[in-house]
Amino acid sequence: MNKFNILWKAVLSVFFVCFMQTYSQAQDSCFGLDEAVNGDFQTYNGTVSSTNAWINGNLNNWTVSHGTPSVSGALSIWMWSYSDAGEGVYMGHTFAAGQTYRLTYTINRSTDANPSSTFLVDLTNGLTPSSSVVIPTPAQQFQVSNESWINTGVTTTITEVFTVPIGQSFSQLWFRPYLAGAPNPNQAAVVLDDVTIEESIDCLCELPTEFQIASSVGADNCDYTFEIDPVLLASADYCVSWSLDGGPYVSDITPGDLALSFDCEDNGSHYVCARLFCCDSPNVFVPSCTDFGIDCPCPCVLPTGFQIAPSVDADLCEYTFEIDPSLIASADYCVTWSLDGGPYVSDTTPGDFTLSFDCDDNGSHYVCARIFCCDNPDVFIESCRDFEVVCDCICEPITDLTLNTGLVSLDCDYMFDANFTFPTGTNPADYCYQWSLDGINIGGNSNTIPYHMDCDDNNPHILCLDVICCDTGELLGQECIDFISQCDCPCESIDGVAITAADTTVECMYSFTANLFGATDPSLYCYDWTLNGVGIGTTATVTNTFECNDDTIYQLCVVVVCCETGEVVGNNCISFTPDCACPCDLPTGFQIAPSVDADLCEYTFEIDPSVISSTDYCVTWSLDGGPYLVDTTPGDLTLSFDCEDNGGHYVCARIFCCDNP
Repeated sequence: MNKFNILWKAVLSVFFVCFMQTYSQAQDSCFGLDEAVNGDFQTYNGTVSSTNAWINGNLNNWTVSHGTPSVSGALSIWMWSYSDAGEGVYMGHTFAAGQTYRLTYTINRSTDANPSSTFLVDLTNGLTPSSSVVIPTPAQQFQVSNESWINTGVTTTITEVFTVPIGQSFSQLWFRPYLAGAPNPNQAAVVLDDVTIEESIDCLCELPTEFQIASSVGADNCDYTFEIDPVLLASADYCVSWSLDGGPYVSDITPGDLALSFDCEDNGSHYVCARLFCCDSPNVFVPSCTDFGIDCPCPCVLPTGFQIAPSVDADLCEYTFEIDPSLIASADYCVTWSLDGGPYVSDTTPGDFTLSFDCDDNGSHYVCARIFCCDNPDVFIESCRDFEVVCDCICEPITDLTLNTGLVSLDCDYMFDANFTFPTGTNPADYCYQWSLDGINIGGNSNTIPYHMDCDDNNPHILCLDVICCDTGELLGQECIDFISQCDCPCESIDGVAITAADTTVECMYSFTANLFGATDPSLYCYDWTLNGVGIGTTATVTNTFECNDDTIYQLCVVVVCCETGEVVGNNCISFTPDCACPCDLPTGFQIAPSVDADLCEYTFEIDPSVISSTDYCVTWSLDGGPYLVDTTPGDLTLSFDCEDNGGHYVCARIFCCDNP
């Protein structure tokens, strides 16, 4: 929420108890704008790290003077000291000789440090970066702040006005806690933040040296008003701006009067500051701050959890659910209830909810309750509990029980139904039904049940129905009838399927035939063949070609179905290995050797006889890319030429298996 309402008068309905400590600083001059570079530690590079290297190299305008200070929060500097050693940091700033300055900073002192601890601020020259815990000695030094160990655990703003000695100037501002002795009980530890440096300037109007901020609490205990003495603000030259918890200064609408509203979310420590300045020069001002604490009550505080306790009146079948009365004794609490996920309903007796059931409600249920602040139903805690309803049900025997069967479709779907008379005053929902066919339970829990039969069921059957009391299981009526199912069956059952395999005239092709036993009309049946799960045909006889020398053991299966209905009537599988040898094994390569009879101009080409010694091999020859011709002497080709054939030629030969050119 916006904790510093620019309209100043917004009402936020919060109660708080405050405590205050006021700071003001007398001064002999006015001061200009804040000139401190990165006094709030918010300008830096890279990922934040509590190391000297990061502070010295990445935290703009800050350097570690001694020890290893830590980066705290977002962002501030944590430092310690004891036994005349510790940690410190310094920032760069030029302080001119004879010039007056106003320094402000905030510190939060450790609550368990030795009360002898102090916090020191000095103007220095000559400090250099160091990680040693030994406190260094600057080349020049001038103390501007020495704060004793008060307001421990509270963030406090310190203001110092000082004049640099004539003839001296400084370039560093050094901050450090200091404890000369040993820890008792602990070290001196402090968090530093929000450093400002303002140089004195000529006042454009005559400001008072100091002022106080008065506060008052509104009637609703949640509104707070801060005021400056109206007499002090009588001059039209004066203007006022306000800041909450170190936020930006905003001019007030009613000079010297600030109204803030809070709620319980704002509980904790806060501080408000005012600046009294010359209206024509906002940079010339006198500051004052006051601390206060907020402790506003929330509308109501809900318990962290609760249980629902049940009780049962078995005679009336009433269930009462209760919440511990001590848990909801506060008039701030309201309760609503829900059954089985239904809408939440307010109870007439808070924390006490009674429900009536009957035997129709028997079974599992759950109830939920919500406790909420009566003035805010959207904030609640919830608890749920499961329970079983068991009510006595009254069932009387039925009369005139008869059973009927009917074929309702050509697909052999039957409907079984029962007729009977319920006794007067009974509830039909109290009765359950158990159907059976030939002594086997077929389900159903009503007086009608659909049932599918098939051709194999065309024979006599016994249909029975037991009518029982749902609550007790008592048998209240029973009836059985004989009937014969009459399904329209396009395919008769077969006695089995046999598979025969046979060679064909095609090399490595086999045929497979499904033989049906007991089938009077084989044309009514369809087939689904698979070889190792892959479909190879849908007729009674199928063929498949294998690779030569294939010695794989195949799983050959056929499923026989009735073509009209798709009903499976038979199936069979066999293992099968083809027996198909490859023709011959050719050599991997060969050469052609030429010889010439110059007198006759005859050229003879030969293949090594050992390469083609097998009678399985045949050879063909081709000249200059012409057709291949079978040689009369295998592996030996003689060609005659004349002078017209002079020139380049080439001859080719092919060796092949004679039975597979």
